[in-house]
Parts: sequence; structure tokens; C-alpha cells
Amino acid sequence: MSKIITIPWTWVISSKEFIKGKTKIESNSYLIKTPNMNILIDAGSKEIFKVLKEQEVNHLNILLTHGHADHIKYLQEILEWYKCKVFIHQNDQILLKDSDLNGSKLVHNNKITAKGCNSVPITDDETLRFDNLSFQVIHTPGHTHGSVMYYCEQLHALFTGDMILWDTIWSTRVPTGNKDERKQSIKKIKEFLDKLPENTVIYPWHGPVITLKKLKAINKKIWPNE
Repeated sequence: MSKIITIPWTWVISSKEFIKGKTKIESNSYLIKTPNMNILIDAGSKEIFKVLKEQEVNHLNILLTHGHADHIKYLQEILEWYKCKVFIHQNDQILLKDSDLNGSKLVHNNKITAKGCNSVPITDDETLRFDNLSFQVIHTPGHTHGSVMYYCEQLHALFTGDMILWDTIWSTRVPTGNKDERKQSIKKIKEFLDKLPENTVIYPWHGPVITLKKLKAINKKIWPNE
């Protein structure tokens, strides 16, 4: 039997280039355990190590929703301690090695990279299979050129990264952000979500988990007329 473990954490943005003053932001990584494998969605929290130890994890498959610094902050350290295979959209592979492109200076006091990571490039509509689970890759550029979501039908779960945040869509005021790409992605996201059952659970990077039914009621960026 498979299960999803939420790994919550809080980080503080204090960069004047990004936001005025200091703001605490709630974030989540997710560990998915199957009978024979472990899948980690994003690698930004130090709390990950505590959970991996508690769950007696030795090997990981890491699915990155994109390459921004807050999503890869502990990726290099994880690679040093665990046997890992890292998946990221081909358009965001460069962000693992370039701290200017991944926005390190906007949200951290040091340069964040994972230069030792030999990542596996993924593309739109590709299916990744781990044990008894399959994850469909949905390319949703705009926040970055390589932003993706992962849909797991068996778990009725959609891992959205920064593309869906409760009642809004994340900003393009970040390195490699693009308003035109985001506009097209919002249309694509709506078309994809409208095909899913309303009991599908949305697992965002920022904020609490939410059902698709509730998301449709509050997110006017995706459903402006409903």
C-alpha cells in the first residue's frame, strides 16, 4: 500500500528585490512511500532528513517541480547521503548549476546549486513509473521555463509545485519567469483539471493540501467565471 507524507516547513523571504520586509512562507515537500520504492517531491527543507531517517529510507527517486533555489536547497546534501535518481524538466536543468538563474539571491543569503547532480531530463506528457505508481508529467511553464506538475492517478493526487497556490497562481517576477508562458499554462491547467474527478487532492508547494472541488470554488485565476 502506498502513502503520502507531507513534510511542512517555513522559510523567510527578506530580499528587497523580491518583497518588502520579511515574510514567512509555508512550504511543503512530499514523501511518497510504496512497498518497494520512495519518491520525494522537491528538496527544499532540512526537515526531509528527519523524515527519511524515521521512515528508514535508503534510496530515493526525486521529482523536482522546477529548479528554483527553495526547491533544491538541500538537494546536494541529499545526494551525498542517499542513492538518488533526480528528475527535472529539461528546460530547468541549467537552474541546478546556476545560482543566478535559480533565484538564490532573491530568497537566500548564499548561492544554492546542485552541481553534482546528474539529473534525468523529462518532457511534457511523459509517464514516470515507480513500483505500483505512475506519474504523468504536465509541463506548465511561466514560473520557470521548465515548471511541471505530476499527476498520480492511483493516488488521486496532483503535485503542483508553485503553479497552483490555493486561490492564485505563483508570480512571474522571478528568474526565467514569463507572463506569456504562464497565460498559456493557466489555460492548459484548467483543461487538465476539468477532466479530473473532484475528489482529486492538490498537493502544492506553498500552503495546505486542498481538494480539487474546493480549489474550483476559490481559485479565480484558473476559473474566473465560476
